[in-house]
Amino acid sequence: MANLVVQRDFISREIIKPSTSTPPHPSTYKLSTFDQTSTSCYVPILLFYNNQAPNGSSEVMEISGILKNALSNILNRYYPFAGKIKGNTSIDCNDTGAIFSVFHLKNKLVDILIQPDLNILDILLPDALPWSNWKNGSLLEICVSFFNCGGFSIGMCISHKIADAYTIQLFLNDWAAMTKQPDIELRYPHLLEESAFPPGNRFTLQESQYPRGRNPVTRRFVFSPLKIANLKARVVSSSIVQNPTRVEIVTAILYRCLLKASKINSGSLSPSTLIIAVNLRPRVVPSLPYNSIGNAAWPFMLLINEEKKMKLDMLVAEMREGRRKFFENSKNMKGSQWFSVVQTALANLKSMGNLYICSSWCRFPFYEADFGWGKPTWVCISKSPFCNTIVLLDSKNGDGIEAWIILEEQVMSTLEGDDELLEHALLNPSIR
Repeated sequence: MANLVVQRDFISREIIKPSTSTPPHPSTYKLSTFDQTSTSCYVPILLFYNNQAPNGSSEVMEISGILKNALSNILNRYYPFAGKIKGNTSIDCNDTGAIFSVFHLKNKLVDILIQPDLNILDILLPDALPWSNWKNGSLLEICVSFFNCGGFSIGMCISHKIADAYTIQLFLNDWAAMTKQPDIELRYPHLLEESAFPPGNRFTLQESQYPRGRNPVTRRFVFSPLKIANLKARVVSSSIVQNPTRVEIVTAILYRCLLKASKINSGSLSPSTLIIAVNLRPRVVPSLPYNSIGNAAWPFMLLINEEKKMKLDMLVAEMREGRRKFFENSKNMKGSQWFSVVQTALANLKSMGNLYICSSWCRFPFYEADFGWGKPTWVCISKSPFCNTIVLLDSKNGDGIEAWIILEEQVMSTLEGDDELLEHALLNPSIR
């Protein structure tokens, strides 16, 4: 909705500490190689809920009180989230707590969901934190906003130093389960720490940096199940790749269109590398527990330096082969060896041409986060200052994909006019 004005009233801001210090936990949580090399920014996520209040009540204080009590209890299990980072190597698990803010909005939820204005989503997240660098503040902050219609949103920002997207969905679903059923028996999360992926002891790794450009802008493109099926049929007809996945197809078409837009703006095709993040938990040998928290993702690379490789079927084929090799190599890697892999990759970034980063959050069950008032009606992130970045999320039906793309303004303007992309994706449609 264009020119949407959000009016809100501040209600409260509290520090939520773990409800008890038992069972006792180590005072220091040592960061792994992947934690140390993750960017220090806060990763935002927003979940919107319709007006389904407990016991027929939509009282703000009642709902926020239930959420805060469950948050305090779940922080007993996720105790590093309530601590403070020391340098770039560890977390002081001192139960400092998480920040929890509550607001009342004079708008209705539908105002947000009709052609969402991406510029106003930050208002529903903890102030000034989305994608900003961590500066000795709380590692976890939450903002709950109640709409006039009775619906509400839960906006969360968490430091990337302690959580990847997989960790975020684990935490949200555990918090939701404990909110809905306080006496539920939940399995304690498995803390990865440095023992899983030990950092080298000769020197301290510098954290990786996402590319930042001039005037970055964020756009949301939505691929319906039907359009994804059409793209799959187009690729399968070439006989190069059979049974491409949703994520492979959407990633390939986006990368193809990004390369075309970059070529139009620069006048020629420059060597470009797509960095595709992969969840390592089920890939390493032995596999990590499904409830492992921390950073356990690393990418494989897709280098394109010839126009003939820009064909959709070839991009999918190259992507699948790169993923296969990555998975095969992962099986042979031991914890300490990942340090050398990370070190080499970071040293070679400058030789990879134009860098694009793709992170898929698809199949992570964010839409299962039921706090007792039903499942989310929409899950999203927010606009970002990082350039050449793609984040993929499931649409609510689970079969479509929302692609959040961040590019320099001039390149984005070209991308938005790409007929091939617009044939298969809608630009920022309403939430249904």
